[in-house]
Amino acid sequence: MIKKIFFLWIIVLIFQSCNPLYKQYINMNSANVKKNNRYKNKIVKKILNEQDDQNSLLIISWENNIFDIKKMVFHAILYNNESKKISYIYNTREDQFKINVLIQPSEIFDDELYILKNYLSSNESYLLSLNDSFSNSDIGSYFYIYDFQKNKKIKINAIVLDKNGKVIQ
Repeated sequence: MIKKIFFLWIIVLIFQSCNPLYKQYINMNSANVKKNNRYKNKIVKKILNEQDDQNSLLIISWENNIFDIKKMVFHAILYNNESKKISYIYNTREDQFKINVLIQPSEIFDDELYILKNYLSSNESYLLSLNDSFSNSDIGSYFYIYDFQKNKKIKINAIVLDKNGKVIQ
């Protein structure tokens, strides 16, 4: 009986960690170990579970919530380099583990699309040079680019776009 339970446990463990993109995401974040990462990891695992294409690019920003660090609200886009398809993904404070996916962009993704456009145009140094639009670390949120094709993670300062799509510095 114990052998059967052990065998089932191993099978479950293998199937839970099969997604290669999620493994790559964990490896890219291994240097940044914080207590609230387990909540972020649960959410990102759900985002990447349906995607196993190594040609993907994830741009994600987490809302800062100084009152409850367990509330992990995010906006993200998942871009496929081959098909050029963009998935617009987000959650809400009310149901942080329910992942919502849009086919058409909405204005809540303007910042992520701005970053994607510049990253795809090889303007990485420009993105890294952007100043934080906020003086308080509890306001605004950083953007993270996970380029699974290049096995690369980039942190972009918190930015805000004006009504014309220009970065407010």
